[in-house]
Amino acid sequence: MTYPIPHTSNSSIPSLVFIHQYEEHHSLQNFRFFECSDNNSYLYIYMNRGSMRLITFEDNYLVESSNLVFLPYSPGMQLKSNGCAMLHFSILYLSGNLLPCFYARYMAQSLSPVLKPLCSNGFTEILTKLQDIPSIILPKSELYVSRLLTDLIADTVFARDLQLTYSDVPDYLLAIQKQFHNHLEENYTLDGLAHMFHVNKYKLIKEFKEFFFLPPMQYLLNLRLKKAQELLRLSNLKVSEIAKKTGFSNTNYFIHLFKKKTGFSPSDFRNRPLSN
Repeated sequence: MTYPIPHTSNSSIPSLVFIHQYEEHHSLQNFRFFECSDNNSYLYIYMNRGSMRLITFEDNYLVESSNLVFLPYSPGMQLKSNGCAMLHFSILYLSGNLLPCFYARYMAQSLSPVLKPLCSNGFTEILTKLQDIPSIILPKSELYVSRLLTDLIADTVFARDLQLTYSDVPDYLLAIQKQFHNHLEENYTLDGLAHMFHVNKYKLIKEFKEFFFLPPMQYLLNLRLKKAQELLRLSNLKVSEIAKKTGFSNTNYFIHLFKKKTGFSPSDFRNRPLSN
């Protein structure tokens, strides 16, 4: 169901958060997103019930009941059923100058756009209020929608901060995460990490994914490729030097993985305009 909320994306107050479309779906096994004309828009998904997998150009993520997803929109994204017959999820297509700042803060300490908040009542309350707004575009309704959306995204960022601050992440996992961030160039194996941190390898894999939403080696790979993108943009280092600095001993393998992840070779990525 698509809710007739006023489309506020052409507002004269561009610093706020605006909505293109709000949809709610029940028991849809496979879903392709609305083709949004604004290339700078963002998706906000709330999984009320069930389990689906979000497929993006770069990766895929498991989205379970009461999970939130906040990420930039890109064409070709899909949600696919994870075997659940009972599904209920909501999707918002958003734009606004505040969103890149919110997203940067949201992703500052995590590589996954998926969040399981400690309490979801506030989010469902705001979504319900959005559904109840009449479709007539009035100045008051436009500002009210923008305020609700800003509260929704700000609360989401705050929930991520709370999760990272107060969740009972085992010390050894925080130590592994710190090791990855501070020493990307080192060669890691699961057996080596288990030995280094005195933990069972299978426990390490299970708990790392539970708290950081990705298996440890996938988390490390994403971190390395993210750092490689940064070095390509901000330094004059050769591609081979960047590969070595980010933990790839084989430059050709680095180029292969980088292109698979981003759709561009490292050289093409470096030469792309920043606005693209």
